[in-house]
Amino acid sequence: VLSNLQQLAGKDMPVIVRTPLVANLNDSVEDMQRKAAFLAGLGNIQLYELLPYHPLGEGKRAALGLERPKEPLEAPGAKRLSVLLEVAQKAGLNVRIAGLAAKDRGGMQQQLQLN
Repeated sequence: VLSNLQQLAGKDMPVIVRTPLVANLNDSVEDMQRKAAFLAGLGNIQLYELLPYHPLGEGKRAALGLERPKEPLEAPGAKRLSVLLEVAQKAGLNVRIAGLAAKDRGGMQQQLQLN
């Protein structure tokens, strides 16, 4: 994936990057700083979308006979998302939080604005 992004940057092609975020798995400030620095260095990232984890794929996991993780997967909270959004923005990226269900979108956006 990283080499593909670098190839697209070399061709000056605009790219939208989407990163699923899972609480306590890939939502640390350090992880976001590394991701954001890499993406900002490419120079062709049109939009960076942060996707809070959603259990939509659980049915597919069961249908494929895959084991469930020992620890339940959860989305990062609103405060954590706000911090990660700010980290990516400080790197110079155009960032938004995407993938929220309509019923969650208003409340989450309101919480993000308060933090």
